[in-house]
Amino acid sequence: KLLVTIVISVAFAGVFIASINLGQVADSLRDANYVLVVPALGLFALSVAFRSLRWRAFLLGTIDLSWRALLPSVLIGYAGNNLLPLRAGELVRAEYLYEHLGVPRMRTFGALLMERLFDGLVLATFVLWGLLIVDSGAGYLTIGLVLLVGAVTGFVFCTAVANRPGL
Repeated sequence: KLLVTIVISVAFAGVFIASINLGQVADSLRDANYVLVVPALGLFALSVAFRSLRWRAFLLGTIDLSWRALLPSVLIGYAGNNLLPLRAGELVRAEYLYEHLGVPRMRTFGALLMERLFDGLVLATFVLWGLLIVDSGAGYLTIGLVLLVGAVTGFVFCTAVANRPGL
């Protein structure tokens, strides 16, 4: 099983390397401005820490974990989403939380749902503000409002169901 996985990985790595121009890659790496890498890594670390805090808030109703305990699961989810199709890293995150921290899988999936709804709410707000600033027309504004109303409705519904499971 491990041998098959390694063979498949090497084959896809070979296809990837064959499809790129290594000279252009070397030129790009040589000409890159690495001064920006340090602040970018700092912002990424801050982003992951805040996401861990958000996960702590999502799970706080039944499980009290520190953001530091949740940090590996967030990073594992990121890595899985980069390596696996269809955001399957979220499944890897759920399994990690279950195996290492004892978080029930359905609790993790509920937190994932709330995270997606929260992200949709933030995205809808950004889209709406962008449409208002640009003044792109009533049709786009209607789509933005529908997106916002859908995200708010989903968020409110899921919050109500989470707080009153007997509904």
